[in-house]
Amino acid sequence: MESVVIFFAKLNVWQKALILLIEFAFFWSLESAFGIFKTGKYKHAKINLFFWAWTLGINLIFAGLITGASVFVEKYRLGLLYLFELPFYLKIIFSFVLTDLIAVYFHHRLAHKIPAFWKLHIVHHSDTQMDFTTSLRHHPLEALIRVGFTILAVILVGVPTESLVFYQAVTFLFSQWIHSDSVLPEFWEKAISKIFITPGLHKVHHHKTLPWTDSNYGTVFSFWDRIFGTIRFKSEIEFGVDVLPDSEEREKSLIRLLLLPFRTEKEGYIDRSGRNQNISAWNPKENMQNY
Repeated sequence: MESVVIFFAKLNVWQKALILLIEFAFFWSLESAFGIFKTGKYKHAKINLFFWAWTLGINLIFAGLITGASVFVEKYRLGLLYLFELPFYLKIIFSFVLTDLIAVYFHHRLAHKIPAFWKLHIVHHSDTQMDFTTSLRHHPLEALIRVGFTILAVILVGVPTESLVFYQAVTFLFSQWIHSDSVLPEFWEKAISKIFITPGLHKVHHHKTLPWTDSNYGTVFSFWDRIFGTIRFKSEIEFGVDVLPDSEEREKSLIRLLLLPFRTEKEGYIDRSGRNQNISAWNPKENMQNY
């Protein structure tokens, strides 16, 4: 494990860019061959890549701040991990798991619960044709918030620099995989989803109505959703989000999507407090019995 972590930590900018391109080519080829959505794929990817360019730019600008926070906690031995003397591999494991809890699970759950965060996050959920490029579709202001939660996790946990780079690489790969237009065989879906988030689990999160939209918040680990009671299962999925009228939900204008968080109810935005909970359609025992 140590050699793998150090390998990622020593990658330069161009090597990281090459890995991103390889991942992109892999998922594009996989979906083109086996995916459900084969029409309009280029047009769909174009708008999501635009958002990725913004997010990538923000991440590059603040990468030094995130890395600086990691160097700072290492130098002054701050954070939860420095309360104990741990072997390198345990420090990597615990920092990975706890960073995932704070920077992903908690942030994602708050993005659904805090109205201001939700209005930004709705851009991600507005995609009605989900594939791996959907993982790149985040409002620039939400990208800033994600940076803040990552720094918070680094400081609270005491994440070493090597672990931080490894975590970011694995999380990015998982994010593309769980959004991908793919389906695992039933046996593997059930087995893997015991610990990890799978495409099947995350598709439930992108179902357009509650309570499924507010579930399966994880990106890497599914056990956070199991521990906090937010895991849900559903077989028939309709992508999108019910707070947008159908005509706006399928809107492909970049400007409209960028301005979407700032729309008012009079302009067609339905506040999340007015969403149809559809609780009567959800049976916890029925949803859990096969898992």
